[in-house]
Amino acid sequence: GGCSPGRVRRLPPVPTARLWQNPALESEDKFDPEGAPARVRDYLLTCGVVSSQLGRLVFAVPGTVDLATEDRSDYTVVKNTPSMSPRFRGFDFKLAFREVCPRAKVSAVPDGLAAALGVACENRQLRSALVLILGTAPAVA
Repeated sequence: GGCSPGRVRRLPPVPTARLWQNPALESEDKFDPEGAPARVRDYLLTCGVVSSQLGRLVFAVPGTVDLATEDRSDYTVVKNTPSMSPRFRGFDFKLAFREVCPRAKVSAVPDGLAAALGVACENRQLRSALVLILGTAPAVA
C-alpha cells in the first residue's frame, strides 16, 4: 500500500543506471533521460507505489538547476550536470514526468541542497549544521 499524506516511506535503493540509462543505446553514453519516466514508474510499482497518485516529486540533481524562472517553486530544468551525461542539459523534469505523475508538483533541486534538507527533516532539533556531501562531486550545504 501507500502512505497517508504527510508520511514518509523509504523505498529500497535502486542503481542510477537502472532508472536513467538504456543499455540498448548504441553510443558509449547510455544515459536516456527521455525514457526514465517509464522506468521510474515501473520501479515505483514494484514498491507498491502508484506514480499517478503522487502529489509531490522532487529530484536531487548533481549539478545545477536553471534558476532563471521567476517562480521560485518552479525549478524543474537541468542547466548543467558535470558528473553525468550532456543529454541531461535542458532536461525538464516537469514535462518529462507529466504523463506518469500527472497530479504531482515536480521540482528539481541541487543535490547538496537536497542532502541538507534531508538532514534538517530527519534532525529537527538541529539549529544549524555543516552537511558534507561526498560522492562524484563533493559539496557543502
